[in-house]
Amino acid sequence: MSKDRKEPLRSLAAALGAAGLALSCVACSAGAPTAPAGHMTVTDVLDGAAGRTVTVTGRYAGWTGGCKGGPPNTRSDWMLVDDTSCIYVSGPVPAGLVPPPDTASHGTPVEIRAQVERAADGRLFLRLPRR
Repeated sequence: MSKDRKEPLRSLAAALGAAGLALSCVACSAGAPTAPAGHMTVTDVLDGAAGRTVTVTGRYAGWTGGCKGGPPNTRSDWMLVDDTSCIYVSGPVPAGLVPPPDTASHGTPVEIRAQVERAADGRLFLRLPRR
């Protein structure tokens, strides 16, 4: 092929490459899934929501979610997790989920409304209202 005939192909390849790069950048800038508008993730809560009442989305983890240390409020506190963080929740397990120590409900998406409180050791936890 002559040099003149290769030039349009190079231009097309460059344009397609640039378009692919632009699409991949849009996808990567979207980042990890976030909570719905008006909701917080576990990570958001741990970033400083003490004293607030919040709606939090995450996944139910029972007693084995990876939170550091023991439960901050009662022995029956359970864990709520997201992709990077874990927080204890003090209060009843959401309706329809199997309470600890059973692991049948682990990983179930959960949305709760709770008060963010600080334990005596400084850790944040969520307190659910009584039913």
